[in-house]
Amino acid sequence: MGSSALHKLLSPLLLFTASIMAHEPSTVDSIPVNPFSVSGLRQLADADPVAFTLEHNRETLDGIQQQVFSFRVDGLLQFALVLQPEGAAPDNGWPALLINHGHHPNPPQYGRIASGKTDRPGDYYRALPLAFARQGFLVLVPDFRGHNDSEGAEFAHGPLESNWYSRDSIVAFRAIDSLSQASRQNRFMWGHSMGGAVTLRAILALGNRVRAASIWSSTTTDTHKGALYYSLNHPDIEDNLSAQKAALNTLQSDIIALPFDYHSDQGDASRFLNQLETPLNIHHSVLDLTSTPYHWSVELAGKLFTQNQPYNFYSYKGDRHLFEGENLSVATLRDVAFFKSLLTTEDDMN
Repeated sequence: MGSSALHKLLSPLLLFTASIMAHEPSTVDSIPVNPFSVSGLRQLADADPVAFTLEHNRETLDGIQQQVFSFRVDGLLQFALVLQPEGAAPDNGWPALLINHGHHPNPPQYGRIASGKTDRPGDYYRALPLAFARQGFLVLVPDFRGHNDSEGAEFAHGPLESNWYSRDSIVAFRAIDSLSQASRQNRFMWGHSMGGAVTLRAILALGNRVRAASIWSSTTTDTHKGALYYSLNHPDIEDNLSAQKAALNTLQSDIIALPFDYHSDQGDASRFLNQLETPLNIHHSVLDLTSTPYHWSVELAGKLFTQNQPYNFYSYKGDRHLFEGENLSVATLRDVAFFKSLLTTEDDMN
């Protein structure tokens, strides 16, 4: 990494850390010096929540009300699309589902159409929020920092990006409290690909406030193991202990550039599964190899099994990273059934 590129990366991070050390006012209390660690994320999850602010209403789609809200994380203005089911909410509110989207190669264009107009969450994910909303869930889809109109483009790159996005997800989840139509007890989380890693960190931080979660085609392996996989997952690779490994080198450079001390064992969710309080659904196509290999989900299921943690594992034919057709319908209905089986009433909580 050249000196100019390093300075470009360091500048916003140094300012971020400096504001923490100077105890400047923030939208959350006492942001930790190590914002990536599981303990730091838990500190964020227990801070004062941030309320959503309604920005504008979007056109109703097949009876589903669509609204765009804003909120702040680490001082960054961010946005989220909220879909509300048709009809009157149940007495204890709609069960709420927060969707964590996956990696986007050009974050400012996430959810934009050719004209440049924002149309979040974009065609890639559009079917998912609508499907869950039609099943009676109030669905939230946050634009992570740097995505679409959300501030924080300087954080939206590199192998550590999902660590920042976990912070965005946690605060958005806490902000559900400000939505009067949302249930206070029945709250769930869903993540795809990189969003699966975001989800796993978030539920470790939020604990049993998330009644259940589902991750599809997820990047939930060890950080360094994942970087090694992406370094070697190319034809005609010849590797040895001393050979250069592109993705692993980038990860190491990004860790060194952080203005706080960080070790992946502080933030790799796979190392904290014995502390998990949220049951999981896991879905993956068996031939998904280039994006997030199937064996990563098998590995996660194996770790949950050895820790005696509740989970459901589902494999699917084909190689689709985001399911299509029958696989999409089956996986969605499995999640709906899973979430609804865990719905509770306020009286149940007393």
